[in-house]
Amino acid sequence: MARRERPRRVTIADVARHAGVSTTAVSKVLRSAYGVSPAMRDRVKAAIDELGYRPHAAARAMRGRTFTIGVLLPDLRNPFFPDILDGLSEQLDGTDYQVIMVQGGPDVKAETRAIDALVDRQVDGTLMIAPRVGR
Repeated sequence: MARRERPRRVTIADVARHAGVSTTAVSKVLRSAYGVSPAMRDRVKAAIDELGYRPHAAARAMRGRTFTIGVLLPDLRNPFFPDILDGLSEQLDGTDYQVIMVQGGPDVKAETRAIDALVDRQVDGTLMIAPRVGR
């Protein structure tokens, strides 16, 4: 059985080469940092789109941000919870943040596991709806 090779992930260095700029310039554009001209920003963003670059979540986490909000729900069947998730999604629209939802489960032990899963993923913030655990 032949092994299929996965396509290589596009890196900041690839984007920099494609845009004709330094990796520092690409990093500044990705962080919306100062010192980048509008023309350079446009060139880098075009290269990002053309190459399909996506920031590596683990690398972002090592720098202190995952751009992830964790939501703990005690029960997925409650008809009120989709409204909460919809409101949160609306507030995060246009930002780099994504939502990860976990179900707390029927008891404190299950809820603690769910909270630990969010902590392990280094979420930047949590929204805990009716938690059973006082942490």
